[in-house]
Amino acid sequence: MRAAPTAHAHAHAVRAQSAKRPASYDHVDYKKDDVKQYGEWGSDGIRQGAFPSEDWEDGARALWLSNGATEVKAHRLIILGSKHRRDRIGEVFRDVEVIERMCENAFRLLDGARAHAICHRRPEAGLVLCSAATLSSAVVRVRLALPIEGALDMAKVVERAPELLDADEDALRRAGETTKILASALDIEMDDDRLREILETAPMILLADAADVTAALEQLLPLSRNFVSFANFVVDNAEAVIDSYCRSTLAQTMSMRKSYRV
Repeated sequence: MRAAPTAHAHAHAVRAQSAKRPASYDHVDYKKDDVKQYGEWGSDGIRQGAFPSEDWEDGARALWLSNGATEVKAHRLIILGSKHRRDRIGEVFRDVEVIERMCENAFRLLDGARAHAICHRRPEAGLVLCSAATLSSAVVRVRLALPIEGALDMAKVVERAPELLDADEDALRRAGETTKILASALDIEMDDDRLREILETAPMILLADAADVTAALEQLLPLSRNFVSFANFVVDNAEAVIDSYCRSTLAQTMSMRKSYRV
């Protein structure tokens, strides 16, 4: 029977194990790791009751809920206003009057857009929504950057790609170029309703790298053989242009259908 290690032997083993660790091991910022992996909200997005609720929280929660947010989304948006967050975003999300203004501006200037949906996806957009003048200017900049002709539902576009609201001029220029690349690849004109529908369904295409969009369309083209046109196929599967998992799933589904016919 093996004897239990002595205290000296155990201490030596611990020192040896520590020596194998990288120099930065004991200085890892696990909070930053969580943010990278889970985003703004942490692993489950729900505060665990470590801090008592603050006076403004009930009013903020009532506003978010009355404007259509779910309980979970309202809770996450309240977390943004935590007193431990000392930046401009924290100030905005713990000011009930500003929250009310954000909801009103989004609904009025974006034809019924939901502020909670926009801010939940991109908290920084709250800094745009809280000012009617800033929001109006941002919406005009985005719309002018897109060469698509005819009406475009900006509520759908901004809710699904709120990054456009505070995008810089270069990003908006690239969005316009990507729109042209998309129309050319689908062999449709800028006034085609199918182009409008694609951008309303998956506006994140506008923020994607043009080369990535081109590559995705090339992967999707062979899968559209049983459709009336490639454009019709992309309308039905717009998310696949920016989601590689959707593309692989589509490819697998089409392959299975082909094997059934054989």
